[in-house]
Amino acid sequence: MTQDQLYKDYVKVERYYKKKEDDIRQKLRDEENLRMEEQTKNQNLETLIKSLEKGDKESDRGRMIELTKQCSILDVNLLRLTRKY
Repeated sequence: MTQDQLYKDYVKVERYYKKKEDDIRQKLRDEENLRMEEQTKNQNLETLIKSLEKGDKESDRGRMIELTKQCSILDVNLLRLTRKY
């Protein structure tokens, strides 16, 4: 093989692995974002459960309203980020 052919093969392989690496990094970012969203949802649900266990109806109602607002805001932000990226 000539020097030129070896170099072309090297560049081809390098580009291939660079693309694979970028794809894997993107998948990792997506999975981390999903994990963080699920973790936030989990925390909100745990807070809701704790407030329901206390049994105070007025604080339950207020907490429910607050959590509903937070969920709505998070959903809107998620849609914006999805469109942006």
